[in-house]
Amino acid sequence: NIVTINAVKLDDVLEDMTFMKIDVEGFEADVLEGASRLIQKCKPTMIVDTYHHANDAIKIYEKV
Repeated sequence: NIVTINAVKLDDVLEDMTFMKIDVEGFEADVLEGASRLIQKCKPTMIVDTYHHANDAIKIYEKV
């Protein structure tokens, strides 16, 4: 089965944030990329799951 999901960047829909919790089944680095402006501007407290794939923690560290 193919599932299509409409997605938008957090940078395009939010102006401010203080906290992020990201657990999106291996796509955490993509979420961080789509929120890079917000993260840089707001410096939110973040909880990011990194256990889905072997190199998730490295990819996430590089994005942040």
